[in-house]
Amino acid sequence: MSKFLTSLSGCLDNDPDNQVIIVAATNRPQHIDFALRQPGRFGKMIRFEFPPLASRREYLSREFDKRCLNEEMFDLDQLAYETEGCSFDAIKSIIVSGMQQAKLRHSIVCQDDFSAAIDQEVRNIFPTCRSLPQAERKSIAMYQASRALAMDLLQPNRVIVKVTTSPITMDVKEESIYTKENRPQKEIKYGDVFSFLPEDALNLVDKKAKTAQIKVLIAGHVGAELMNARAHNYRMEDNQQAIKLAQELILGGIVKKVDLSRAKQDEILDKAYDLVEQCRQEVSSLLETHATELTSIGDILTQTGSITGRQITQILEANQNKEEDESSSNSQK
Repeated sequence: MSKFLTSLSGCLDNDPDNQVIIVAATNRPQHIDFALRQPGRFGKMIRFEFPPLASRREYLSREFDKRCLNEEMFDLDQLAYETEGCSFDAIKSIIVSGMQQAKLRHSIVCQDDFSAAIDQEVRNIFPTCRSLPQAERKSIAMYQASRALAMDLLQPNRVIVKVTTSPITMDVKEESIYTKENRPQKEIKYGDVFSFLPEDALNLVDKKAKTAQIKVLIAGHVGAELMNARAHNYRMEDNQQAIKLAQELILGGIVKKVDLSRAKQDEILDKAYDLVEQCRQEVSSLLETHATELTSIGDILTQTGSITGRQITQILEANQNKEEDESSSNSQK
């Protein structure tokens, strides 16, 4: 290392004919030694963020034009929304994958082909020949239907794209081969709700928004229990995350939990449980009010394994129109 640092020093010579510029790339800048980041070595850092919404939309337009795909036949705005957090290379892979699927079917490429490619490349949904028992399919479907309905009602800033009960590949975390006790990691999970923010934002949250997050996290178990379809060992990590968010909300970011005495930590935990229980009651009341819509969404998920955000919106609007018609009819009587 010492020899390498010495070699770097002075490589940027004042003579324009003898200048050497060394460029390096990393995904983990926090792991680079401080000595390497000094002026004269790797002193200047250039950060490349994932492309924002407008850039993704422009890139999609250019790539479609290259491949002689008529933009008017596709919803590029929707594709740009759904590729949130993707690099240009990842978006290109989605386009290629979508076109390959159409080619395998011997048909013209359509919007559904790119949606299926996003399922594979971004959401990591993979097809399986495994057939779950009816009771388990219903439990997963009602859990995800409850989460989706709560998200739609409580988090209007998020747009639901798709809800699925299919298996999803999970990211595997790096582990050292020298660690004595490596806990087995979950490789797949069944079901999830996929959503996006309609514009580039930092997703800053206030107390009300964080409380809504807690409600969405626990809505799955609450709704499944209301529909007599709860599986107690399914997605227990959501309850744990809800408790963690409740503790953060009570602490308010003023102090760290580790800085508190044991008695104070227990007090904070009790308050967090009380807050989660209060949220549970409010979510239960909300889902009971929309039991008809919840049943419809859950039935579609049980039968088909997926439902789009647009279908959920149509179900909510249809029920609202029905209630308005009934109310108008009763008032006329």
